[in-house]
Amino acid sequence: MDLQSQQLTSLEAPELKALPAYEKILESYGLSVLLIDEGGNIHSASLRIAEGLGYEQAAFLRKRIFEIDPHLSVISWKKLWDELTGEGQIALETSYMTADEMLLPVRVRGIRVDSGQQAYCLASVENLMDATRYKDLLKAATRVSKVGAWEWNLINDKLLVSEELYALLGLNAQEKKLSDKTFIQRFSKKALHPSDYKELKQLVLRAIRQGQAFEKELALQLSPGKHRRVVLRAIPVQSELQAIRIYGTLQDISSLAARHEDLHLTQFTLDHAHEMIFWEKADGSLSYANITAAEKLGYTKDELLGLSAKDIVHEYSKEKSAATWGILRREGEAELESTLKTKDGALIPIYCSMNYIQFQGQEINCVFARDWRKKKEQEKKLSDALEKIRELSERLQEENTLLKEEINLNYNFNNIISQSRDYKKILQQVEQVAGTDATVLIVGETGTGKELLARAIHQLSKRDDNPLIKVNCAGLPKDLIESELFGHEKGAFTGAYQQKKGRFELAHKGTIFLDEIGELPVALQAKLLRVLQEGEFERVGGNKTIHVDARVIAATNRNLEQMVDSGEFREDLFYRLNVFPIRNIPLRERREDIPLLVQHFVKKYSEKTGKTIEKAPKSGIEKLLKYEFPGNIRELENIVERAVILSNGKTLNLAASLPQTRRGKIKEDGFFKSFEEMQREHIINALERTNWRVTGPKGAARLLKMNGRTLASKMRRLGIRREDFLH
Repeated sequence: MDLQSQQLTSLEAPELKALPAYEKILESYGLSVLLIDEGGNIHSASLRIAEGLGYEQAAFLRKRIFEIDPHLSVISWKKLWDELTGEGQIALETSYMTADEMLLPVRVRGIRVDSGQQAYCLASVENLMDATRYKDLLKAATRVSKVGAWEWNLINDKLLVSEELYALLGLNAQEKKLSDKTFIQRFSKKALHPSDYKELKQLVLRAIRQGQAFEKELALQLSPGKHRRVVLRAIPVQSELQAIRIYGTLQDISSLAARHEDLHLTQFTLDHAHEMIFWEKADGSLSYANITAAEKLGYTKDELLGLSAKDIVHEYSKEKSAATWGILRREGEAELESTLKTKDGALIPIYCSMNYIQFQGQEINCVFARDWRKKKEQEKKLSDALEKIRELSERLQEENTLLKEEINLNYNFNNIISQSRDYKKILQQVEQVAGTDATVLIVGETGTGKELLARAIHQLSKRDDNPLIKVNCAGLPKDLIESELFGHEKGAFTGAYQQKKGRFELAHKGTIFLDEIGELPVALQAKLLRVLQEGEFERVGGNKTIHVDARVIAATNRNLEQMVDSGEFREDLFYRLNVFPIRNIPLRERREDIPLLVQHFVKKYSEKTGKTIEKAPKSGIEKLLKYEFPGNIRELENIVERAVILSNGKTLNLAASLPQTRRGKIKEDGFFKSFEEMQREHIINALERTNWRVTGPKGAARLLKMNGRTLASKMRRLGIRREDFLH
């Protein structure tokens, strides 16, 4: 049992019956003692515990034990009191809070004492740090020989310094009496280089806040002309929250004999480093240059040390040198590119990393210079290669421009197979509009390849590096179209478990193709109109405006003008979409393409089925030329695919795959034209006869006996434009 426990248990309850006498009894023993009642109130405290925790002694009379011990609750104190009542004593290890809000590890032993009707806990408090700190200090001091030891108590801001440390620093008797703060100022801030002092300050702060030990080599200037190199080692001692003490050692490492081997290895490393190393003084002279520098510059080491920076630096100037030294003194380091001159006048491009140090009262610029000749050669090769690529790219671009001008629009225009004169005009329209951002409306019957035209416009545009997003307005449920087009926020509707981007967002910087635009619900047409006009919208369930840059290409097989008249389609949206209309003609208007298309589809499906079909019967092709193709190219593709499947030899079996239905049936005397086709041809003939005059005494309207406005409306609906017929 320790002394405090013996003294505490020797107190008998009768001696404490008079409450006013408690304080004198506690003081007479010189103990860290508390007197606490059942409610946790502190009735008395010894001077020793008050000073140890950084409080005034009287301050304890206004506190409860829960304020001193943050680990103790009312319930846990009740349990301790029950133990005290039953056993007569208690013992525990905990932490007490100092006045500076640090946690101090302690061991508490208490006995029950009674004074009249009142019971108390008389507790001794042992500071666990006191029991170990001198052992730790001794352990740190004996890690190396002939060192000075020190300890800094962070609770009361006291510094303890060993006699060895005073001797190491060469202090006289008067200087030993310096205050703690004066001592720290005298032998840290004033004796250290500013950069060393700054780094040491950061290390100390890290030790206090994070409990991180450190070791730092320092150069001390104790007095003018008196320098000493030391190693400072520090180990923090922590409570549960932060460091409460730091102890450590200071070792003199100034002796060259003790570091002879290290210096030899250091010298060898410096001399044979891959980089050129120079120590430049403030006046430009060189105090050291390694072997690598001498060899690269063509000098001996002695010759090189007889030179200065202006002798070896190409285009040296005092202004540049002064600016560099200013940066070094201010920031401690600098980097730059320069050029060195060799003894024979050759130039070596270098990259310099420079560091500022002070040694024995002199300013030194420690320069690490890397030879960049190989790097510059590589940069030159890369630059030449890039220039060559640029030239080839420009030449290729010119050739592509010429090639585009010579493209035969009769065949394979962006995967569109045609030799039709009429279809050539459509492809010319595609070329004309592709380079712009104009909205395009493609109209035509089902199966005519409207999507192929949309893809061709996108691929020929400046947006071809960005996506083409397709939306089939007829293939989506009406209650999901808005979410698909514009996206939705999480929780916007049942099943919206997460945020989703819409097709317009995905098409940003690219193109969006709205197929079957005539099927878009009227309720969404206003929102689409806003996107076309303003380029902005909100997601379903959201209130954030999203801006988007997407080109719109729309397609339909319906007559949007009639839908506008019947109220099924917004008139303003129609005019916004109809900026550049393209009428995709049906297959029956480009019958000369049928043999080419048959050949293309035969090759496509022969490869898929693994068959070899070399020819198609002439009689079968003739029958296809007479067929109306209400399903257009899509129907022709299906006919050829079916014929390939039914073919057993090298000849396409068209006979078994030709359509047998009444709709679009084959006529022996030619093909049947629809009323709309007949009407279109009749109007075109009238326009050509009147030299494309629509109104007036010699206009087509008078010839056709129609109102001029009615004729103009029919021309728009049938896609009749004068420029399409100019050669």
